[in-house]
Amino acid sequence: MRPCLILQNFFLIPDYTEIVGLAVTDQNDATSNLKSNIKKGMFRTVSQLYKEQLTKLMNTLKNTNPNFVRCILPNQEKKVRKAGVIYSPLVLDQLKCNGVLEGIRICRNGFPNRILFQEFRQRYEILCPNAISTEFMDSKAAVKKMIQELELDENLYRIGLTKIFFRSGVLGHLEEERDLKLTDIMTQLQALCRGVLARKNYQRRIQQLNAIRVLQRNGRALMKIRNWKWWRLFTKIKPLLHVARQDDELKQKQEEVDRLKTEMGSRIIQVQEMEQKLQLLQQERSALNERLTHLNEVLVETDDNSRRIQTRKDELENLLQEMEQRLQEATDQLNKSNKEQKQFDQRLRDTREHLEEEEQSRQKLHMERVQLEGKIKNLEDVVATLQNDLTKGQKERDVLYDKFQNTVNQQQSEEEKLKNLLRIKTKLESQCNDLEERLKREIELRQKREREIRQFEIENQELRSQLQELTQNIKDLEIQLKRRNDELTKVMTTTETDATAKANFQKQIRDIQVELDSIRADYTSERELRKSLESEKRSIMEENNSLRNEIFDKTDVSQEILQRGKKLEEELSTIKHELHQTRKNHETTMIDIRSKHAKEIEELTRQLDNAKKQIQICTKDLQPLKNDIKDRDSEIKNLNTLKQDIERKRKQLEIQIQDLLHKYNESERIKIEAIDKSQRYQQNIEALNAAYIEVEQRLQNNERTINTLKQDNQDLEERFQDENRQKMNALSKLRQAEDLINELKERLDDEEEENIKIKAKLTQITQESNELRRTSEQTEYMEELRRQLQREKDAILKELDNEKLINSKLTKSNQKLTNDITDLNVELERYGTIVQNVEKIKRTYEKRIQDEKKLQEKLRQERDQNERDIREKETQRLNLLKELSERNYSYEDLDKRYKQLRTDMDKRTNTDDVGRYIQELEKTKRSF
Repeated sequence: MRPCLILQNFFLIPDYTEIVGLAVTDQNDATSNLKSNIKKGMFRTVSQLYKEQLTKLMNTLKNTNPNFVRCILPNQEKKVRKAGVIYSPLVLDQLKCNGVLEGIRICRNGFPNRILFQEFRQRYEILCPNAISTEFMDSKAAVKKMIQELELDENLYRIGLTKIFFRSGVLGHLEEERDLKLTDIMTQLQALCRGVLARKNYQRRIQQLNAIRVLQRNGRALMKIRNWKWWRLFTKIKPLLHVARQDDELKQKQEEVDRLKTEMGSRIIQVQEMEQKLQLLQQERSALNERLTHLNEVLVETDDNSRRIQTRKDELENLLQEMEQRLQEATDQLNKSNKEQKQFDQRLRDTREHLEEEEQSRQKLHMERVQLEGKIKNLEDVVATLQNDLTKGQKERDVLYDKFQNTVNQQQSEEEKLKNLLRIKTKLESQCNDLEERLKREIELRQKREREIRQFEIENQELRSQLQELTQNIKDLEIQLKRRNDELTKVMTTTETDATAKANFQKQIRDIQVELDSIRADYTSERELRKSLESEKRSIMEENNSLRNEIFDKTDVSQEILQRGKKLEEELSTIKHELHQTRKNHETTMIDIRSKHAKEIEELTRQLDNAKKQIQICTKDLQPLKNDIKDRDSEIKNLNTLKQDIERKRKQLEIQIQDLLHKYNESERIKIEAIDKSQRYQQNIEALNAAYIEVEQRLQNNERTINTLKQDNQDLEERFQDENRQKMNALSKLRQAEDLINELKERLDDEEEENIKIKAKLTQITQESNELRRTSEQTEYMEELRRQLQREKDAILKELDNEKLINSKLTKSNQKLTNDITDLNVELERYGTIVQNVEKIKRTYEKRIQDEKKLQEKLRQERDQNERDIREKETQRLNLLKELSERNYSYEDLDKRYKQLRTDMDKRTNTDDVGRYIQELEKTKRSF
């Protein structure tokens, strides 16, 4: 046997199913796939065999629990004696070849250990206790601070989105440090506990020793004095000394009872104040909760608005891209048209040379021209009535020029022209297809624009309804303000009445103080009477004692004296009882008066505080409504501007569609006419010359109409600029109005007038939008009319001879190209203006988005502050509840003490009477 090292439980990491592309889930599925994929004979390839073998191997691996074994040679000498000898370089080479060292290296270079931020903070916060506060909530930032405090190398960890990743061995090191820290903390805690227990035992032992010594000392002293006569006399006389002190003790106890009663009254007042504060705090808490809900609703609305604006921004960016693409296409078309114009100029020169040669053929066609002049004049009248006749005539002229050049070329070589015509036909068909696709796209865009316009109208209606609701809310708030003002006036009147009542109360208090002074004087006089009675009592007691001494001789007299003493004691008790009742009545009257006065003052202060709070709440509710009105006004303005831009774009697209339709119709006509030209080009030359002169006259007329249209366009542009200026003035006025809204109640009337103006402007804008809709409908009606007239014109043109039409079309083709160039230049300028407008709109939307983000941040900050205030007030409420409970406990303790003192007083009074009676009986016994 060859000696070897065995490495068990070494698993292969790569998944072969992913390498080959097979994902076998179950054994049954694998077998079914094998059955379906197995091919017999020559149809089985090497790759199929490899796949089959691999699937079988993977199935066996999934059905078993493999333990991969690596056999390693310890040395190269095959001897039994050197079985345990290990040659380390050879072992390392084998491990490298097997991939074990590579796997270890990958584990070391990677980040195998990972923990969630919260778990890492909970587990390893012991290692850096002062780095993070308990109120710190962000777990990711807390983990960063902990790592800075632990001073870990940046290569040893990586911070992810929810977890922190460590290299191998770092967590073990942290665990060891944590264990050491925990052992230190536990040892310190054990030492503290042991020290506290030892100190308690030591103090208990010292107290026991001191008590034993005191007892021993007292016991020795007692043993010494026990038989001493004076000590015996002292023990007999000492109980009698307490009789004189009992009156003083009674007075002290009475003073304590009075003091406790005053404390009880003050505590009751404090408890009532605390309950009132609790109620106020609960009201404030409810108000803050309502405000929080309102702020959350406002936040949700701002989020929705920001999302809408973002979607609108994306749509406008897409429109920008489409317009830029169209600009590029227009520039390409311009370049092509310039090239074609150069070619047409060259062809015109050739045709002029041919015209000089073919003047004779012109005379023959002159007669036919006279016959067809009536029909042409009717057609010209029909074309003059339509607004789109200019563009059609120009395009027809271009077509005629093309046909004229084709006829000239056909004289030279008819065969070449036929080939060129076929090529042109294919090109035109491709162009027609392209134009049809463009038409479809533009129709879809038009439908989209119409949908957007409808959406804008719906949003405009919603905004109007919101404006109406806001105006109603403003009116309701104004009504509430008026009510609050009325309530304030009432409160002010009540405060004045309260002030008068307060003055009356102060007068009553002064009268009560005068009465109190008189009662105090009476009380002092009663005290003097009491003192005199007590002195009389003492004298009577002395007499009683003297009489008792004389009892030995006069027993009958002693009985009468005892009866007198009892009568005097009864009179004293009745006097004391009356004094006590008068004192109680006086104290109750004083307490009632003070409590009534305090309650009335508290009610007045409460009413004033509630009125102030209601005023503050009204002012706070007004400000967010005003801000909402500002936001809605700005949104309406932006929507109106967007609507105008979209309508302009729609008109431009309609013009482009009309041009494309004209081009398409002209291309079809060119196809039909090119076939006829090859047969009849010799007969048409004279008619073309005559038509050329008429076309020039028409062109002059058309140029005049173009100049008039340009002037009308300039007038429209000037009107548009005036409207823009008016809008800018209106915007400036609106901004001024928004600034004025923040002022006091006196300017509310002006704000209402400005709102009415804004509503009038909105109605004007809606009327303009309706007019624009009507114009769009009129354009559609005009398009239908144009189509009908086009059909009629096509029928008339078919009846006419193709020869005369060729001449007129040749004259118009040149003019068409020039007009196309001018139209393309105008379109380029329009596209430039559209791009600038879109960029401006984009900037405004970006500004609005930034402003709304700032508003969201402000609202969030306010919400956080409100939550903090609520927490602070909850803590205050809890503290107040604790103080209430503590004061209730102290109140109960005082009640208990008061009851104990009363019981002690009763017992002592009872015991004093009995003791005196017993002493008198003993004296009588001794005397007998």
